[in-house]
Amino acid sequence: MTMHNTDPKWRPRSARARPSRSPLIGLALLAGWLTSPRAGVIDDFENGPNWDGVSDDSGILEVEIVDGSLRMSRGAPSSATVSGAWYWHTYVIPEDRSLEFRLDSVSASSDDLATSFWFEVEGAQRSYGIHRSRRVMWIGKVWMPWGVNWFVEEAPIPEVTDPVTLVYSFTRQGDDVAIRAKVVMRDDPEQVVVELPPVIDTPGRDMLADGTLEPAQTASPHYGPSMDVALGLAMLGGNAEPISLVVDNFTCSEDPTPPALHAGLAGDRLRLSWVGAWTVLEADSPAGPWAPALTGTQVRLGLPQKECSLVATGPARFFLLAPGVSRANSFIDGDTGWRTCAATPGTACPRLMRAGNGYRITGSGGANQDFLLLQDDHLLYWQRDRVASIDLAGWDETMVGATFGLLLRVAKEDHIWRGGDGLPEERYEGAVTFRTADDPTESALTISGPGGEVLAQARFPLLDPARKYRLRFSAFGDELDLAILDPTSGEVPLAACHAADDRLPVGMPGLHGSRSTGDVYELTVTDLVFNGTARSGPGPGAP
Repeated sequence: MTMHNTDPKWRPRSARARPSRSPLIGLALLAGWLTSPRAGVIDDFENGPNWDGVSDDSGILEVEIVDGSLRMSRGAPSSATVSGAWYWHTYVIPEDRSLEFRLDSVSASSDDLATSFWFEVEGAQRSYGIHRSRRVMWIGKVWMPWGVNWFVEEAPIPEVTDPVTLVYSFTRQGDDVAIRAKVVMRDDPEQVVVELPPVIDTPGRDMLADGTLEPAQTASPHYGPSMDVALGLAMLGGNAEPISLVVDNFTCSEDPTPPALHAGLAGDRLRLSWVGAWTVLEADSPAGPWAPALTGTQVRLGLPQKECSLVATGPARFFLLAPGVSRANSFIDGDTGWRTCAATPGTACPRLMRAGNGYRITGSGGANQDFLLLQDDHLLYWQRDRVASIDLAGWDETMVGATFGLLLRVAKEDHIWRGGDGLPEERYEGAVTFRTADDPTESALTISGPGGEVLAQARFPLLDPARKYRLRFSAFGDELDLAILDPTSGEVPLAACHAADDRLPVGMPGLHGSRSTGDVYELTVTDLVFNGTARSGPGPGAP
């Protein structure tokens, strides 16, 4: 892939791959999703942010809505360069028509603090990136996560402290993509502050940073579909003092473009595959209601291709894609970024260790305390409708009153929950009590809501710690369902309970355990699976 313009300063340095596509097989598929009620508006921040997630490895990013605008701040020194918010919208750069994004940059606390935009293109985590500070504006190809630039086209700009609008456009002519970037005054759009020369990206093999040519098979056009779009703040070299950036009115000239949902039969299973930050919904009819697919589902993640496999027998079902995320087998794929954390900051908690194809949670004495099971990941995301499951085994049979639960729609006023600050009051939890305190012959399922309020409960005969069980919890609209199943004997629950509650329409996921009234907490967890629709997407439950 080669990018060029007429400026002799232009220096191409790299490129990326374009995936192959499997043929579409004629099954009951709907490759698309409901049209957004506000076409063209990605986020106006009037009622809080509507993003799908945040990427921030500083650990100190703060977010607030001020007068209908988004303020992103880092209140302490950090070596992190970029913090960004992304939206799971898929776009294809049209031919002979511009795909234009606009973002108001209201204020910045430093001349070196840049307002950033990324258009992530199909294939891997590679994107077109455009930064603008008070001093300079540049266009480049970047690697996601942030920080590696293959080449840059930049220009100094006149210093402007009043609010401006950043205008970024992409136009395709055949396999070529023309990229344009300019800054105009927000309150006088005809007044152009700076405009970069057009940059043309054409297929070809670019020179990599180490001086070698990229592989021939990766030299392909970059016109989409996009994986997502993102905005953020960038501070090269980190910041030695607090920084803040205020932005508003993030829009696009086109509606998002649904990707293709491919299907094929493999024995008695239906295999679905797709590209990008989307998830599969299923329904009994094209009219819905639609819910994230999980029953009998195996999800395999890859970049950019994702795939799930479902039992193909039974009544007819319909499938479509909605913006969202699926993950599976998070404990058996070699993940090492998991840790336990105190549910109440400042207290002790059980420790975590690898145990075969899972994790063993152990805590005795003072370490037998309420805890969270978290993954060290700078990618934080929100969802609306979700179904989640986890397999449980090998708990200490003397545990009394101890629970383990799946958290859905965890919410905080400052919009970012990392786990290290404890368990917020606003959440839904579906938990199993291994041995109830008042009847040692029983186990229990409990659905709780904000403040830990019990919404529903079901008791049943005591679970056997020598067997494996699957805990499954879902939140579809205001419907909450919790079940315990035997993963080896089908989908009929051993016990289940249901509640209806509409106080939390969106939030973040998590895992939570509570202490035993005895001396020890011991439990092995494996096979975490979740599937859900995005916050900004128009899937089920969207306003």
